[in-house]
Amino acid sequence: MPKFYFVPRDYLQDEYSNPGSQTRRPNFQLGDPIFLWGEAVMLIADLMESGYLMAHDLDLLRRHKPFHERAVGSVKARADLVVQVVLISESVRLQQMLATFGVQSQTPTQVEPITLWPNAWADATALACPAGRSVRLGSWHGQVLQGPGPHRAVLPLLFEMRDFYLLHDMDMVIDEVMRSGWVNDVRVLLGRAQNLLASACVDHLDYLQDHNHAFRDLPSVEELSVEKSFRSLMNIQGHAAVAIEQEEWIDTRRVESSNSEQLCQLIDTASLNMGPKTQLLHMLVDRHGADYVLPGANETVAQRLEEMSRTAGVQQRWAIVRYALGHPTQRADHHRSDIVIDRPLTPKELCQILYAHYPPGPSGKAVLLQELILFLGSLICRDSVLFRGIHYIRLDPLIDALDIELANVNDPLFGGCKILQNLSPYKVKSLIVSILDHRQSRHPYWQRRIDGCLCRVPSGFYEGVYGVLEACSGGIRIGHTLIEQHPCLNDMSRNDANFVFAVQSTLARETANPALRQMMVEALVIIELILQRNPELKLKRNSTCSALLMRLGAISKSNTVWMVRSSKNR
Repeated sequence: MPKFYFVPRDYLQDEYSNPGSQTRRPNFQLGDPIFLWGEAVMLIADLMESGYLMAHDLDLLRRHKPFHERAVGSVKARADLVVQVVLISESVRLQQMLATFGVQSQTPTQVEPITLWPNAWADATALACPAGRSVRLGSWHGQVLQGPGPHRAVLPLLFEMRDFYLLHDMDMVIDEVMRSGWVNDVRVLLGRAQNLLASACVDHLDYLQDHNHAFRDLPSVEELSVEKSFRSLMNIQGHAAVAIEQEEWIDTRRVESSNSEQLCQLIDTASLNMGPKTQLLHMLVDRHGADYVLPGANETVAQRLEEMSRTAGVQQRWAIVRYALGHPTQRADHHRSDIVIDRPLTPKELCQILYAHYPPGPSGKAVLLQELILFLGSLICRDSVLFRGIHYIRLDPLIDALDIELANVNDPLFGGCKILQNLSPYKVKSLIVSILDHRQSRHPYWQRRIDGCLCRVPSGFYEGVYGVLEACSGGIRIGHTLIEQHPCLNDMSRNDANFVFAVQSTLARETANPALRQMMVEALVIIELILQRNPELKLKRNSTCSALLMRLGAISKSNTVWMVRSSKNR
């Protein structure tokens, strides 16, 4: 609602001469002198308060059934929300494979008379409406449409092959939590399309004409043969074993002097492995760009890399998949400072930031970071308790924590693999959950290294550091950086986000060793506890955490020598 109404500047003299004669306008800058938004909100509120309009009538996300599908005069309690899922296998071979794991699925032929539409077709399709205009259907991913003819089911956006390579990881698509029937405390029901259609929320395209043949004649998803199915693998165990082996890479400096034609000849060599071929294709991207047409082949370098990523995805060679997809359009700048993402970004802006900081290479770091961002986002929404004590997520230290966990864990899920880039997306997500779960029992040094990489601190840590800073007139010195008492206490409050960022940035910048960083956190907690129990203590000089830890180490070492000598005297 508007905060005030005003008289425009051009009509002030008329208002002065005749008060109340001019029209007052709201303070909204809508470009329209007639204010309708506030009146519309008031009318809607009156209708809802009178009972003529229900909350589900304003539900734009369509979480509730339309009015014509709800029971009339029902006094029963509202049923719990149930998400109905139908798994579609692209071939009979994939359907049989899923059945061995107890997962029920259907092929496109078995869902008839329901037809399946890919999301891209539904988004790009233009149909005629009664007014004679051509109207696009828009994004209807994961929904059931009812128009002229049989029902249409639009596939979710996840199952578009060109969007992301997570589809190749079957464990990622069909997780154990989905097999159990519950996802984020919401009931998930797996079944056949024909059985779930009666209770599904159907979007009626009433504006289409009955004689609209374009809607009926749109092509549907066809069932693939066994030869074309990307999951129709005769030796599943043999292909799965590729993922845990060390990929072979070449030293690109040995072929830097070769011209582009020689590189193309090496790429077409049958004896060369997939990893070196991907490296040579990246060299062509650096020289000529991704649109460079390979001699003797009617395809560009980008198309060859995409084909190679699909082949590597079928073979579960995740390091090559990430490397093949990581061909940026701009060169990386190694001297750029860290960038803090504190607001939502578009995928294009995020990719530009990642590829500007991380160069292409066998590590596939820019692509791996996209995985981590997706996983972290889903975990924050699902189980925010895992992020307790973590105020800022630093991606590079997070990868270091994953490497530490992978080098020390003995979980059969990872199959003995010790290289992060060779893990499947599902295993990477499981590893993230493992390091975020602070209830895991680990060796203290191992736990300090992980907590230091994650910058995890105890509850009330930054408020305690603020109290230590109040007692230290000379400030707190961490490494070579001094956090001064003033102007920090004057400009920032105890719970100020700027103060949290300043302390955490200092800890991350001045201490490269994550275990030492975590010990500094513990030392500050101890100092705060001492000052809390003894409020009369005041430190005139600055409190140096590194010197305190060195002194504690010397005391611990002397006590150990004394204990050894005492045992010898006995």
